[in-house]
Amino acid sequence: MRGGWALFGCALAASALPWSPYHRSLLTTGLLLALLTASWHLLALGGRLSFGHAAFFGVGAYASALLASRAGLSVWVALLGGALAAAAAAIPVGALSLHLRGPYFSLATLAAAEVLRILAANWTSLTGGTWGLVGLPPLPPQGALVGAGGIGALLLVHTLLARSRWGVALAAIRQQQERAEALGVPSRPLLFATLLTSAAFAGLSGAAYAHHVRSLEPATAFSLLFSILPLIMALFGGTSSPAGPLLGAGVLYFLDELLLQPRFPAGHQLLYAGAILLVLLGLPEGLVGIARRRGGGRGAS
Repeated sequence: MRGGWALFGCALAASALPWSPYHRSLLTTGLLLALLTASWHLLALGGRLSFGHAAFFGVGAYASALLASRAGLSVWVALLGGALAAAAAAIPVGALSLHLRGPYFSLATLAAAEVLRILAANWTSLTGGTWGLVGLPPLPPQGALVGAGGIGALLLVHTLLARSRWGVALAAIRQQQERAEALGVPSRPLLFATLLTSAAFAGLSGAAYAHHVRSLEPATAFSLLFSILPLIMALFGGTSSPAGPLLGAGVLYFLDELLLQPRFPAGHQLLYAGAILLVLLGLPEGLVGIARRRGGGRGAS
């Protein structure tokens, strides 16, 4: 856990520095992707791997965009509304899919993201359809703090989980759900609460992203990219601790944006395929595994 808080401190300090508009934009996007990845990891603590986290990202994005642009609410209130809307969207998703396990749950979340994309594309009176929404109210100048603050709040949730029966129960469910239920662990309510919490943070990430780029369309908000990137980044960083997803997101995103994309604009995203191959072939514990081995098992969490 200390590694996660150290990364949060770095993110908070970076958010307060006087960057150029270009580098501040990169920092904001990177922090929001890290928040999305950390929200994905929270659900994975219960053994549920989401292939459709873009569902909650997109709902949060559209809810915040509509609350700010049409209802006239402040961006700060709209961001909170986006997080709550994503949690609300997770209720039917959880009701329909949490009884599924393994790849069946993963495919169900993927289907949910696709259904929401189609709904957003066809509900033109509300979402603007495939034309989307433009000219959204911008994030305040300190918008990078939204990502950093969300990361801090998620780390606080992890800390509380580590000290509670909820966290122990999630670990038992992840390792062997049938045995945990036989011992009296209420797996369904715990997984449901974890899904809603994870969705709320993913929705906050999407909401801030919508105001950061100031435009939104279904193909972007519910893009497969926002479902696959958190998975890749979390696995590359390591899923054994909260620090892993944050580290993986930061390393891959900034390596891509600052080094590879300027030099290889047509093939820079091969980086993510390479990251998965590296995890599969020689880095099963991710970057935190390397840190743990070098530190003698200390400080990687």
